[in-house]
Amino acid sequence: MKQKHTPLSFVLDKARMLLALSLLIPFPAFSATQDLLVFIDGNATEYVDGVEEDDVTLAVDFVYSYNRGPFKVLAEYTYSDEENEFERIQFGWQIEDNATIWLGRFHSPDNYWNTTFHHGQYLQTAISRPWIDLFEDENGPLASHISGLLLESTKENANHSGYDLKLAIGAGPHLEPNLEPFEPLNPSVGHDLSLSGRISFLPDISAQNQIGLLFSKSSISVNDRTIASLARRFDRVHQTVLGGYIDWGLASSRVIASVKNTKNELSGLGDDSFWSSYIYVEKRLTKNWQLYARIDHVEGGERSPYLSLLEAELSKQQVLGVRWDFYSRHAITLEIAHKNLDSGNDSNLVLQWSTVFP
Repeated sequence: MKQKHTPLSFVLDKARMLLALSLLIPFPAFSATQDLLVFIDGNATEYVDGVEEDDVTLAVDFVYSYNRGPFKVLAEYTYSDEENEFERIQFGWQIEDNATIWLGRFHSPDNYWNTTFHHGQYLQTAISRPWIDLFEDENGPLASHISGLLLESTKENANHSGYDLKLAIGAGPHLEPNLEPFEPLNPSVGHDLSLSGRISFLPDISAQNQIGLLFSKSSISVNDRTIASLARRFDRVHQTVLGGYIDWGLASSRVIASVKNTKNELSGLGDDSFWSSYIYVEKRLTKNWQLYARIDHVEGGERSPYLSLLEAELSKQQVLGVRWDFYSRHAITLEIAHKNLDSGNDSNLVLQWSTVFP
């Protein structure tokens, strides 16, 4: 009898085959290069209006890369008093000069903030992330990690402008009770297929400025019995995300903005749709000092059964911060945030030290 394959199992089978073949092929004509970066950050948080207790945390993030000919490896491991896991573990094959296919666990391409700054706090000026781009373990409402196949490709035009394309397919998160991403090194059942992509236009292919479109489509299974019992036959969420973004620098300033529409189909609880957006601005005052501000806005979230399940309420958030860079690759950042929640208001103040070695 022929074995029946689901779309997800088919993708994972082909991914494992690609990995096995890549490990068997020798590269005698190429020398290997590798690099290891260690990001460290410590945070002291004081909650002003809310019921949460003040907190002090320390996190270490290891980012390792290996290249030999067309073969690439990228791994990121985070260790803190709250979590320790491989955030990314990818095996890549450069199929042509401007195109690479990756196998493993990676950040969803439709999440621009996280694919730009990842988990290394030193890389981003701000301490916090936009609400819509929070990671799953931060109670983020969208998939931030996918385990499967990722295609990255760029095309340069004659005038040095260009296009960048990222497409991903693989295992997405399940709901238990927050979103839980698939872990390749500790696999579990209950993860369905996710699609994610981004296409960007860059006026200068070698520069940072860009504007683009984002999309994702995920089937999110519900593994939490308490949530599943809320509605008859409620065992998954079909989620579609469409949006756009811009990342633009001018002189000593930088602006990152994004808007997304998220539609959720929940059997038994009804469908919902909400809009989310943010605009982030940073200004370099001197070589060592930067100011930044961000506004997050959610429209229709108070009517979303999906966000109610996640307890991920937010109406509006205002963030203001200042960063001081000192010595070699060290920074002190002070950030204050005020949240307008459906249940009231909340404010917090965070002081952070961050660095990267070597």
